[in-house]
Amino acid sequence: MASFSANFMQQNYLRPSIFELVAQNSMTTALRPAINYALQTVAQHYPNLCGWLWRYSEEVFGCLDLLLQSYSLRKFDASFYENFYGLRRYDINAKSVGKPLNTRHRLLSILFLVILPYVKNKLDNYHNDWKDEVGTTTNDIGQQIKKYFLMLYPYIHLICKSLSLAYNLMYACGIDDSFSPLLKLAGLRLVLLTKEDLEQINSREIIEQQITNEKLSLWRKIIMFISKTFSLILKGLISGLPVLAFCLKTVEWWYSPENTTRSSSAFGELPIPPPPDKPKVSPNGIKPSINPADCALCNEAITNAAALSTSGYVFCYPCVYHYLKEHGKCPITQVATGLQQVVKIYPSVLK
Repeated sequence: MASFSANFMQQNYLRPSIFELVAQNSMTTALRPAINYALQTVAQHYPNLCGWLWRYSEEVFGCLDLLLQSYSLRKFDASFYENFYGLRRYDINAKSVGKPLNTRHRLLSILFLVILPYVKNKLDNYHNDWKDEVGTTTNDIGQQIKKYFLMLYPYIHLICKSLSLAYNLMYACGIDDSFSPLLKLAGLRLVLLTKEDLEQINSREIIEQQITNEKLSLWRKIIMFISKTFSLILKGLISGLPVLAFCLKTVEWWYSPENTTRSSSAFGELPIPPPPDKPKVSPNGIKPSINPADCALCNEAITNAAALSTSGYVFCYPCVYHYLKEHGKCPITQVATGLQQVVKIYPSVLK
């Protein structure tokens, strides 16, 4: 009875607060936009060399996230975000909190931390893109599938969010030990890092160092050297990514329209800067139309006009929509451009 009471008190003491779990969960949603902003900036400055970074930004972030999460789970038995807040994953059925994760738990964690969010973001992008797609009233099978997807996906999204909220409330009330349904499916719970956990992590590093110092074959030494170099790089990313994300989000906020600081009286006294240079026409792009009222893609009068915020050129909305969907860059300047950079131009109703 005494041992049961001591174990219960230890588990209750190691139980993170709801605020710590919400904070690490919010970091998950903050890092992705920051990395995407960095990729977009690089792609816009070097469109010919790095334009693919923006076109495949989800895949680039997914690969980076996979490397970070795999390393963090192997090293700390926690995700990158959980380790940042001093948390660790344990088997929900374990009687004590000293057992490391097994291979099954790590694979399920990778599935729910990396693969599932990647699939969800792709589905979100498809939902946003297909909402604006023209010609959805045809009887084509593909269009019918898109129609049912647009109809069902919001309900699926609502169910998932409701389940997540229910588990958050049950955790806050002490009814369940799992903060989210995905942790429940993986059979895991989150606890606070202890001194024993840190000693265990340090002992792993010592063992790895001893293995490295043993007499090994040349091929084995090369593999160990590559592995150690890769681990050092990932360790540096884990330490520097939160700072990088904070800096990028600060820069993004500073140049956003919501920031009123830049439009204060002190800035209003500065001279008005000259207009930006006209975007350069890429030799690999199409030539601009001689008549500004004509679309450079279809060479006809512009209808349902839409401008690209990355270059300022105006096209027919259906023409530029399908072009961006296929190529992911401005037809004229070849600057990396997504569908979210399309700005519709509405004719004035004033007479």
